[in-house]
Amino acid sequence: YDIGNELFEAMLDSQRQYSCGYWPGAQNLEQAQERKLDLIARKLRLRPGMRVLELGGGFGGFARFAAEEYGCEVVSYN
Repeated sequence: YDIGNELFEAMLDSQRQYSCGYWPGAQNLEQAQERKLDLIARKLRLRPGMRVLELGGGFGGFARFAAEEYGCEVVSYN
C-alpha cells in the first residue's frame, strides 16, 4: 500500500473500491460499485440520522455513500 495512489486510480472505480461490484442492471464498473453500496445500505436498513461505525473501509467509499445518500453519521477507522 506504500506505492502511491496512481495504481489504485488506474485500475479501480472513482472511489477506489477493491471489492466486487453488484452487476445486475449495471453497465460499467462505476455503476456496479454504486449498486453494491446501495444494496449494502438497504440490507442494513440505513435511515437518516443513524450512526454507522465502519471498520477497515479502505478509501472510505461506503462511509461517504452512507453519509451522502442515506444521511447517516459515519465514523470510519481504517
